[in-house]
Amino acid sequence: NFEVYMSLSCHNCPDVVQAVTLMTVLNPNVKATIIDGGLYQDEVNSRNIMAVPATFMNGEMFASGRMLVEEFLTKLDTGANAKEAEKLNAKAPYDVLIVGGGPAGAAAAIYAA
Repeated sequence: NFEVYMSLSCHNCPDVVQAVTLMTVLNPNVKATIIDGGLYQDEVNSRNIMAVPATFMNGEMFASGRMLVEEFLTKLDTGANAKEAEKLNAKAPYDVLIVGGGPAGAAAAIYAA
C-alpha cells in the first residue's frame, strides 16, 4: 500500500505518481493513495515531510524524491541483482564481450570478428 505526497507545482511528482499508479494498474495487490500535500497540511506536518514527492509504503517512509518505475522495482526486489549474477555465471565463458552500442560498439564487433 503506497501513499505518495505530492504538490501540483512539483516538477518531479508526476514521474513518481505515474510510476506508482502504473504498478497499481499492472498488479491488483498494489494499492496507492495520491495526496496533495498542500491540501492536507496537518498530515504533512504529522509525518515530518519536508519535501515532495514523499512515498510511504505500508505507513513507513519508502522514498523521497524522484523515482521511476525501474527504481521502484529495484528497491522492492532486493534479490534481483543476485539472480541476474547467477544467470550470467551459469553461461559459458565468452572469448570476446563487447559492452556498449552505437558506432564504437559496431566497429568493435566488426574488428573482433
